[in-house]
Amino acid sequence: MSFPLLRHAGSFLRTTCTKGTRAAIVEAVRYLALRSGLTGPQEIAALRAETAAARSEVAGWKDEARAAHGRIGALRQALDRTHRQLTLQGDSLRWLARHQDGRTPPPAASSLVSVVLPVWNRERQVVEAVESVLAQSYPRWELLIVDDGSTDGTVATLHRFLSDRRVRLFVQEHRGAAAARNRALAESRGEIVAYLDSDDVWYPSFLAAVVERLESHPDSDTAYGALLVSPADPAEVFVRWAPFDRERLLEGNFIPMIAFAHRRRLYDRLLGFDETLTRLLDWDLILRYTAESVPLAVPVVAGEYRFGPWRRISHDESIAFSTWKIRRKHARPPETRPRILYALEYAPTLSESYVQAEIACMRRWGVEIELWAERDPPAPCSAGVPLHHGELGDAIARVRPDVVHAHHLHRALRYLPEVAAAGLPMTIRGHGVEFDPARLHELLSSQSVDAVYVFPHQAALLGRAEAKLHAMPVAFDPLRYAPARGKDPRLVVRASLAAPAKGLATFVRLAARHRSHRFVLFACWSIGYPRHLEELVDLNRSLGAPVDLRVDRPYEEVEAVVREAGIYLHTPTLAEPYGMPISIAEAMATGCWVIARRCPGSAAYVGEAGRLYDSEDEASAVLDQTAAWSEEEWQRARLSAIDRAFSGFASDVVLRPLLEDWCRRARLVAHDRHAASPEPPAVGRFREAG
Repeated sequence: MSFPLLRHAGSFLRTTCTKGTRAAIVEAVRYLALRSGLTGPQEIAALRAETAAARSEVAGWKDEARAAHGRIGALRQALDRTHRQLTLQGDSLRWLARHQDGRTPPPAASSLVSVVLPVWNRERQVVEAVESVLAQSYPRWELLIVDDGSTDGTVATLHRFLSDRRVRLFVQEHRGAAAARNRALAESRGEIVAYLDSDDVWYPSFLAAVVERLESHPDSDTAYGALLVSPADPAEVFVRWAPFDRERLLEGNFIPMIAFAHRRRLYDRLLGFDETLTRLLDWDLILRYTAESVPLAVPVVAGEYRFGPWRRISHDESIAFSTWKIRRKHARPPETRPRILYALEYAPTLSESYVQAEIACMRRWGVEIELWAERDPPAPCSAGVPLHHGELGDAIARVRPDVVHAHHLHRALRYLPEVAAAGLPMTIRGHGVEFDPARLHELLSSQSVDAVYVFPHQAALLGRAEAKLHAMPVAFDPLRYAPARGKDPRLVVRASLAAPAKGLATFVRLAARHRSHRFVLFACWSIGYPRHLEELVDLNRSLGAPVDLRVDRPYEEVEAVVREAGIYLHTPTLAEPYGMPISIAEAMATGCWVIARRCPGSAAYVGEAGRLYDSEDEASAVLDQTAAWSEEEWQRARLSAIDRAFSGFASDVVLRPLLEDWCRRARLVAHDRHAASPEPPAVGRFREAG
């Protein structure tokens, strides 16, 4: 008996759309009743042809539906952008209406204002900037222009302004904006300092308003006004201003540098700009200068922040890296210093650099950490903290931790009974290869488990919220892996445990197909696959040794090669659950462009910082494409990778929630111990094993 429902799939869908599901079902049942007796070869052939045609039509409808969905998504994004822009413009108009007092008259005070203006290769733009200073209604200022090693006609252009004795020009070798501003600050003589960039302009009443405000509030050291942001599209112009909020400032800068002014005594006491920063140095200075008192709000639009086709610092330096540096610099240290015992199968081992990165970050926060390991690692490295062997319960009794922390779900299940017997909470960091919802559910059901941290795409697989389950991406150590210059675009690197699921044979075969590139593979010997390294060595030899294969090498050697490499090639077989290999984040942090196997997890991880592939042929084609890239294309790829790493995977950003959970538990444990024994007995020294 044939079942011809598919034959009328197209008709069924059309009827559903026009008349509803009930009418479509009725029509389909009537048709089946009429055709139920047709079983001959001709009828069957006709039904098959009609089925194929219906399937083709349905496929076309699906394509149209996907296209329509994409158009709807694009339209929704455009509407969201328009709504945000209209909101900004409305806020701008309201601010202008509230503060519209006309032109600010020059104050009676006579404070000298030092105007700091650094410039580098801006011969066209700097003229308008200087002219906007000359046009200030407040006349008592000095303009300190520092040329930071311009190679165009900037210096010659500026000489026309030196006839005004208030204008001084200093020329130095190219050292960056921070050094140029510091030179001007060192040369300044004014009681008040204000800043202007070479591609922006002030409005005439700005200095008058600033001086009047500071002179009328002698106890205040800083002040800021509003700024007109002027993108290329006139419809997107808006006024940027917000009331002062220290917490908001710690998250990101909302005070424009060219609308900010301060008394020079702050520079004398707190020094100037941080010359280790390549971007956002204004944010760092404003954070330091406003740490002790709230700045004055000046009801004036200071000037205009301009966008243009000229080259900006954003073309060359990562904003995410500078953001990370500043937030780390100004982060508050934790009030509590928890004591943590790590429970690991192997420790310390080269193949688990994610554990080393986590421990290094926690120790910088002052967390007291000791390790317990079941057995010696196959590829050892330096622990840097006390290491224990023997029974886990004995280690817990010696260390007296606030929390026991484990990596990998299956290991945590083994250790859970002893942790529960000790009456301690347990936190767990899940990974990719051993991810299993059943294991996860068992751990979450235990009263002794305080929290489980898994990768975001793994948490999404559960499809439900769990109070003790937290999505946490991979975390690399930014003090080991940071942006590198002088990348070799033909150096391809990979670091991995030597196991079949890592697809290292693919790395070797691709190296054999790309002799113009240099391939370096760092592999750690695996106790679970003792012969796999030998197999890789044999494969590499049989193909003419296209790979520089290095086994069980120290982290410092791996870091040095990754800093030099232009490409990180990730080659998993996807035979095991995909996690978030830390080697990818480490490579991105240095500016490596990533070529990785395609899967939902890798797509969410790599993002715009690389390219995904399904087959060796496709990976080979991607390598060929990079060989033809221009220097500018490589620079964009480098910045994309660095931004992705430092915006999402730096350890002291990612691990903060874990630290806060440990601090919370430490406070509870301390309270319970104090309640049980106000004078706890002294704990003797113990012998460190390992």
